[in-house]
Amino acid sequence: MSAVSLTFNMNWGVANDDDARFRRIVRNNLLAAVAFGILIPLLPLPEIERPVVEQPERLAKLIFEQEIIPPPPPPKQVVKQPEPLPQKVEEPKPLPKKVEKTAPKPVVPKVSAREKAQQSGILAMSDALSDLR
Repeated sequence: MSAVSLTFNMNWGVANDDDARFRRIVRNNLLAAVAFGILIPLLPLPEIERPVVEQPERLAKLIFEQEIIPPPPPPKQVVKQPEPLPQKVEEPKPLPKKVEKTAPKPVVPKVSAREKAQQSGILAMSDALSDLR
């Protein structure tokens, strides 16, 4: 019997040249970013001269003291005299109304929708259309 050895050379299994190159690129870019992050805040900035703006005079004045308004005088008490009670007057009872008897109204027969449609519209012309056939 012979021993068979299988070797699996898979790119993702063992660190190779691609991984080393990737790590080198990441390291260099990270160092450059940290260096710029430290140097840029240390650079001197020119002073920005802002123009002096003159403020116009105030058109209104603030009032901090409020005027004290005296309370209104209490209303005078008016004594009302009781009004005399109205006298009851007996009203005559109304007479019952007479009911007039009238003849009932004549009943008008209702026209069905089919009959109404036959008199107007397409059903009225159905005879003319059948003649054309």
